[in-house]
Amino acid sequence: MDLLTAIVKYYSACLVVFNHGLIGMKCSTELRIVNAAKEIYKGPNSAYKGAAADLQIAISEFDQALQDQTRALVVGIFLKRSAKIEISKFGSEKNDHAMFGWLSPSHWEVVGQLSGHVYRHLGGTLTWLHSLPELNAWLTGKGPQIFWMTGLPGIGKSIIAANLVSTLHPAALGDRSKELSSTTVPKISPRRSQPFLAYFFCKSGEDKLMHAHNIVQTFSYQLARQSDIFNREVNKSRVIEQFTVSPSVGIRLLYNRLVQRPLSALGRSLGQENVFCIIDGLDEADFSVRDGRSGSPEIAILLQLLAASPQVRLLVLSRRIKELCETLDVLPSVSREISGADNGDDIELYVEWKVSHSIKLRQGFSELNVSPVDHFLNELRCNFLWTDIVLRFLEGSASKNDFGTSGDPRSVL
Repeated sequence: MDLLTAIVKYYSACLVVFNHGLIGMKCSTELRIVNAAKEIYKGPNSAYKGAAADLQIAISEFDQALQDQTRALVVGIFLKRSAKIEISKFGSEKNDHAMFGWLSPSHWEVVGQLSGHVYRHLGGTLTWLHSLPELNAWLTGKGPQIFWMTGLPGIGKSIIAANLVSTLHPAALGDRSKELSSTTVPKISPRRSQPFLAYFFCKSGEDKLMHAHNIVQTFSYQLARQSDIFNREVNKSRVIEQFTVSPSVGIRLLYNRLVQRPLSALGRSLGQENVFCIIDGLDEADFSVRDGRSGSPEIAILLQLLAASPQVRLLVLSRRIKELCETLDVLPSVSREISGADNGDDIELYVEWKVSHSIKLRQGFSELNVSPVDHFLNELRCNFLWTDIVLRFLEGSASKNDFGTSGDPRSVL
């Protein structure tokens, strides 16, 4: 439930209970108001309590989203000021800025999202990820071209995507001192210490993180930073052809000029070198923008174009929604749902870490003789989002009784 809806629902419930407390009372107006207020605060009215619980959850979710967005913005600004467009090795600074302005990628927005998710990753978790047979097959080129990881909201998909990006290509966060570790991922290419990697984090409501053309322009910019061959081919479209980068040219032509032709040039020079592409939160993309030729969503067309590029190995992380099923299920892909069997140990580690850093949480669960780890694993079905919301609520709660009802985040009030 969004915050505004929760606020309206809460105050509507308050008015209903308040009005009920006023009617039929044979006493002074002041006393009737006091009695009505007491009924709102202590009464058993389920509608009010449900609305109050929804409001608290909505506030927690809004706070977390605002914190993530602020961190992403600050990190993006910091990196932008300190990096001075790191593709300078591909040419003069003037040409680099011209390339950035021409492509108009969602670079800093995506780096901000990546940084925020990396910041929220708790060390010691996700050890199960790199032992997934589907992931290893995708990385080594032995499995289908597209690997689709699905899961419910709050299961940790974005943290997984950020972990893979930072593991496969540490330079994505400016850390060029780390080498690709053979202990965490299989050996990918004998030719390069790091694979070619493009990545994108979709975010509903963020204009530069929602559309197919944003993904294409950002992928092109990222790969141009990693290969002078790719960069020179993209520059041909900019300088010689005077190609206009705009959503109005259509996703097919945009992909051809900014990704497909440069990839072909890369393949002619290096052979069939794999290019890994990771798209997180694709279910949050805008599916309403349609291709002018077929009438299909441009996001669906982009997935088809990526699948038609032999060098591309595509990883998609999202909820399993109808729009994506209609496209990915007919492409060369394999899917896997993230479940409690995968991240149960991660939830346990997170709860232990959170409780160990909070005196109030330790005292609350200890006085009730309740194991917080078992409690959260059994009740919240290994969902990071709900676990975090409930733990933060309990830290700020004034009532010890909340610890006994915290299994359902909707009943913590």
